[in-house]
Amino acid sequence: MIKESFASRELHHTKDGTTLTQFFSVKSQDVFLWYDATQRLPIIGDFWAQMPTLICSDIWVRWQSQDIAVIEALYSTKGLGVSSEIPDKVSSMRYHFNIINTQEEIKSYLNIGNSTQYEWSAVWATAKGMDVELAPPLYKNNAGMTMTIDVYLSKWNLLTVKDNIGKINDRDFLKQMIIANPHKSKITEIDVSGDDTGQWLFSGCTAETVAKGNTKLSYLFLGSAGGWDTTDGVETDHIESFNFLDLPWPNDTNDEFKIGEIS
Repeated sequence: MIKESFASRELHHTKDGTTLTQFFSVKSQDVFLWYDATQRLPIIGDFWAQMPTLICSDIWVRWQSQDIAVIEALYSTKGLGVSSEIPDKVSSMRYHFNIINTQEEIKSYLNIGNSTQYEWSAVWATAKGMDVELAPPLYKNNAGMTMTIDVYLSKWNLLTVKDNIGKINDRDFLKQMIIANPHKSKITEIDVSGDDTGQWLFSGCTAETVAKGNTKLSYLFLGSAGGWDTTDGVETDHIESFNFLDLPWPNDTNDEFKIGEIS
């Protein structure tokens, strides 16, 4: 038997978000089933029907006696973060972007004011009245970007990862990632309009065992807005490519978790 104590519900608003608590009295035999003949208990990842921004993020089970347990469910506006470190779950994936300024030494430059291309050493030598060979280096500022994607897997193929290090994406990557991995907490924070084919280099992977049957893989990708196979506007096609979706990825799109599934 599962019976909610409606008078115990509490809704709490703060500047950091909103939480709601819900309490149930449950017979011991129903605790591990997590349902009775008429209803099921809350599951991590559930949405609160009246406020869809609230997601079940924490559950406590406290036994009052050998026969009766009290279950407390916490719903939170920060509940999306609770689905971390669960193997094979798409919703456990985490994206990390690092966008920084990089400098590239250049021999010539485009003058923004008159749209004219100049040889730097010649300009410097004329202005200084010195030999062109003494010209100091000139640098161009570029936007550099790295992206790390963390995934949690029960099994993964080492050779697939190792054999593709140093290759670039042969098709649109980020857009296809989101299309290929739909789930209730679908990624909407990243605008992936446009085509990023050839703009990501698979640079590395760190694998760490975080629990029995659960390995955290951190894929590192280096971004190049102009494309890795293009140098100074000239296509070279000198870097091998592959479909990044062929790397080991989680495939379970159900982002709900029952007691016992969370490590």
